[in-house]
Amino acid sequence: MLQKAALTIFFFLFFKLTFPSTSYAQSLKMEILNKGLINVGDTLKLQILIDTTGQPVISGDALLQFDPKYLKPLSSTNNGFFSNFFGTLVGLSQNKYLLSGWQTSIASPKKSSGPTPLATIGFQILKSGITELVLICQNNMENDSNINDARNSNDILDCQKLTPLTIEISSQGQNNPPNTDDLLVKILELIRKFIDKISDTTNRFDRILSKILVISDKYNKNKNKDPETVKKISLAEMKSKIVNKKISDLNIIISDLNKERDFLIFKTEVRRQITNLISIKSDLQEYQQLLRDLIRLLRKNYGKN
Repeated sequence: MLQKAALTIFFFLFFKLTFPSTSYAQSLKMEILNKGLINVGDTLKLQILIDTTGQPVISGDALLQFDPKYLKPLSSTNNGFFSNFFGTLVGLSQNKYLLSGWQTSIASPKKSSGPTPLATIGFQILKSGITELVLICQNNMENDSNINDARNSNDILDCQKLTPLTIEISSQGQNNPPNTDDLLVKILELIRKFIDKISDTTNRFDRILSKILVISDKYNKNKNKDPETVKKISLAEMKSKIVNKKISDLNIIISDLNKERDFLIFKTEVRRQITNLISIKSDLQEYQQLLRDLIRLLRKNYGKN
C-alpha cells in the first residue's frame, strides 16, 4: 500500500515537473532586425514577438523602457497579429514606450504557437556605448507589459520569461553621421563663405573691366578700334555674365539646401554644387586672363598717349 502511494506521488511529481502548467507560459521577446554593427546615426529596428503557446488571447501590451541618452523613438508599426494597434511615449520621464494591440471582439481571439511578430519600433541612435532595452513587467500589475486571456481577460504573461536586450553601439556611423543637422549647417557655412569669396573676386574683376571699357572708349572715339581689343572686351563681358549667372543660381540652390534634412540627398546635391564651384573658379581664371590681355593691349596701343 505504501509502495503504491509512493509510486503515485512519484508519477505525479514526474508529470508536474516534466509537463508544467502552461497557464502562465505566455511570453514576449525583443529582436533586433538590423544586420551587422549598430552605429551612431543609424535607425535601430526593434521587433516585438508574442508567444501565446496556443492560448487564445484578446490583447497584449509591450511596455519598453530605454535610455533617452542613447535612443530616440521614431515610429512604430503593427505587424498584424492583433487587428488594432497603437504606439506612444508614456510617462513624464520620456523613457518608456507602449506598444499596444487588441482585438475588437472577444469572439475573434488570436493565438500563436511560437514567437510571432507583434509590432516593430524604430529608434534613432544618438550616442555610442552600451545600453539596454527592458520590457517592464511585474506579475499582478496592470500598467506594464501583459497578455490578456480571451476567456477572462486575466494577464497570463510570464514576467520571468522576459529578458533585457543589450545593445552595443559603435561610434563609427555609416549611413548618417552623428549630429547630422549640425554637420549640414557647417557644410552650408563653408559653401557660403566660398561663394562670398568668389562673388568678391567677380565684383573686383567687373570693376576692372568697367575701367578698361572707359579707357578703351576714350581712346577710340575718333580712331578705328583695335579688332583684338574689341574681341577681348566682348569675351570678357560674356564671361562676366556667365560667372554672375552661375553665382546667382548657386545662391538659390544653397538657400533651398538649407531646408533639406535628408543627409543622403543633401550629400548628393552638395557634391553637384562643388562641381559647379570648380567650374566657376575655372571661369574666373579665364576672366582674369582676359583682363590681363586687355590691360596689355591698352598699354601697347595707348600707353604712349
